[in-house]
Amino acid sequence: SEIEEKVDYRLEDLRKTANIPGFRPGKVPTALLKKRFGKNVMGEVLEQAVSESSRQAIEDNTLRPAMQPNIEITKFEEGEDLEYKMAVEIMPDIEPMDFSKIEVERLVAKADEKEVSETIDRLAQQYRNSEPIKRARKARKNDVIVIDFKGTIDGEAFDGGSAEGHHLELGSNQFIPGFEDQLIGAKAGESLSVPVTFPEDYSAETLAGKEALFEVEVKEIREMVNTVVDDEFAKTLGQESLEDLQKSIAERLEQDYASLSRERLKRELLDILENEHEFEVPPGMVDSEFDSIWAQVEETRRQQEAGEAEVDEEEEGISDDELKEDYRKISTRRVQLGLLLTEVGNSNNVEVTAEEVNRALMTEAQK
Repeated sequence: SEIEEKVDYRLEDLRKTANIPGFRPGKVPTALLKKRFGKNVMGEVLEQAVSESSRQAIEDNTLRPAMQPNIEITKFEEGEDLEYKMAVEIMPDIEPMDFSKIEVERLVAKADEKEVSETIDRLAQQYRNSEPIKRARKARKNDVIVIDFKGTIDGEAFDGGSAEGHHLELGSNQFIPGFEDQLIGAKAGESLSVPVTFPEDYSAETLAGKEALFEVEVKEIREMVNTVVDDEFAKTLGQESLEDLQKSIAERLEQDYASLSRERLKRELLDILENEHEFEVPPGMVDSEFDSIWAQVEETRRQQEAGEAEVDEEEEGISDDELKEDYRKISTRRVQLGLLLTEVGNSNNVEVTAEEVNRALMTEAQK
């Protein structure tokens, strides 16, 4: 009777706006409305009835659902009662341990002068410049040569295979394997034919595994010049002086150490919480977490096959079944700890302010 009442009410609503040839709005007969819209209206009404009654059943039984209930309609014929079965995974009862009994160790590290000096030296290496060689000689490894080149495959030029005035550091492995090696010993003004074979796993599939010939003209040979580490160098990095640069790098190193220390402490704490709490986690939540992780694994594999990501050597030779078993354990741990921390947050009225969210966003952006 409740379903019929809702259907009639919805059809009356439709009567006001239904545009059916031969009838003015609001004058369409109920029988015609039922014939035209009955199935759709019934579907809406049943969905609403199930949603409302299942929510009421959960409230009446004071259940704490972990996920959306699984509903199976077992009986329904027009003019009869609707019956369905509802299965709902409920949140476990969690009794947090006495946290005052937990002891964890926080490691503290300071950046020493040697580390700061080594960091500045690495920066200086990155900011090296090149200048023309003072005496004519052959190109050596680590020289920068200025070249014009044009590549062909079977006599045909290909996209991205030519350039003029290109600066190439010999030994940097920027080009196809074997290309730079053949230019060591070249002289300025010299023209060379450089044969190479594109790797089988080359990112451009149209070139992968193919033999190419590059006609190269060496325009100039330059040598790298070490950067002088002084106040002027510090200014190129946005600091007022070398002393300010040293202080800034020391602070950054100590921030990195503090971040690593926090991650280590966090892992130690989570291990303790996992070991000290035992409760059944809802299987559906574990399945959902696992599906999310496995989707990431498959996306990473896709990127690896496309050459967009590095291959994880630790997973080489491990079967999917073994990987899935490991990731299911991780999923169970994540759900267990997530439920525990949610319980702690709720029982202690922990709230996250907008300021804290913005600060966290800025921290991530700075990474």
